[in-house]
Amino acid sequence: MKPSHGNPSDGCTALPPGFLAHGGSISGLLQTLDWQASPLGPPHGWSPGLQAVMGTLLSAQAQIVLFWGPQYVALYNEAYAPTIGAKHPHALGRPGIEHWSELWDDLEPLLRNVRETGQTFSAANRPFYIERSGVGETAWFDVSYSAVRESDGTVGGVLCIVTETTRRMQFEQRQAFLLELAQALRVIPQPEAMQAFACRRLCQELHAQSVFFADDPLVLPKASSSSAVQVPVLRGSWLDAVLCVEFSSPRVLSQDEYQMVEETARQTCEAIAQARAQQALQAGAAQLESTFAEVIALNESLEA
Repeated sequence: MKPSHGNPSDGCTALPPGFLAHGGSISGLLQTLDWQASPLGPPHGWSPGLQAVMGTLLSAQAQIVLFWGPQYVALYNEAYAPTIGAKHPHALGRPGIEHWSELWDDLEPLLRNVRETGQTFSAANRPFYIERSGVGETAWFDVSYSAVRESDGTVGGVLCIVTETTRRMQFEQRQAFLLELAQALRVIPQPEAMQAFACRRLCQELHAQSVFFADDPLVLPKASSSSAVQVPVLRGSWLDAVLCVEFSSPRVLSQDEYQMVEETARQTCEAIAQARAQQALQAGAAQLESTFAEVIALNESLEA
């Protein structure tokens, strides 16, 4: 007897079609997904165009997501899955708006334009606001969105090839910010003005609610917001200062952002220490000059 292949209309009992193979863990998920609950229906009934592009997409090493049909149902490969964090695997086979809701107002017009015009959209270091670990963040991608056509020439979906550039962009932004800060601190004369400038610029850069140095580093203030970061500044083994950053909503700093806060605190404290040392030298020199003038005046009065 020949083995039963099940009913092709039943996405759960039929043997998986060959075009869903060779995709690693994603292939396993696709082959066990309840396709009856997906707008696409069982894979055996997919159009030749969709089957063909999936056969190529799954085995590709590039980060690729396909948004198919008028509901932009998401299908992606193993390389793409890490870029959406906790959205995977729930987003697989579901309409895009369900799991990309926080950026849908930004993403959907891009996809719709490709779907309606057939023209490719591409951009380098394109920022997107995304919630992939429970909190919001800005992520950057090099993107190319292209139309995938059915056999009759109509656009069936949008193939998105992406490369995440978030770490590079965060590093470049951090370096540019710290260079600007160092240059500004060199020309600001007063320690209080240095501190105010550094806090204001860091607040702007991180879109924070407030940034300030604790009045007493040994007595940290109670955070007044739902998310706060407190970065100590050490001078040798002594606690010199604490820079506090508060956000109005839950926020997890990236490694580069945290290093930016650390470097801002360190640079500012060093600049303030140098400015105060210079002020002390100038005050000492002025006092010495005044004393010397008094001695000369006294000698002249005695000689007279």
